[in-house]
Amino acid sequence: MNYKDQLKDKRWKRKRAFVLIRDNFKCQICGTTHHLQVHHKQYKDGLKAWEYDLKELTTLCRSCYRKMHGSKITRKIRNCFRINEIISSEKFKTQFNG
Repeated sequence: MNYKDQLKDKRWKRKRAFVLIRDNFKCQICGTTHHLQVHHKQYKDGLKAWEYDLKELTTLCRSCYRKMHGSKITRKIRNCFRINEIISSEKFKTQFNG
């Protein structure tokens, strides 16, 4: 099951609702009550969206979430720079170019 499908699962919806109630339907950074989403503080390999401990989840508004993670375009650019850094590293050149 991919991540997008996990977010549609009733187990995630239940956990998401619990986190929103716990956080009083407010962004935990700026306090707004608009455009809220439940955020995983960190991702762990092998865990489904609903398998995280409640302390690993928090409520953020869309704006604070974007500020925390950057936009998709920013992330793609950052990832391209990381890939270029890896490819241009001596270790990579030695390992893959003989």
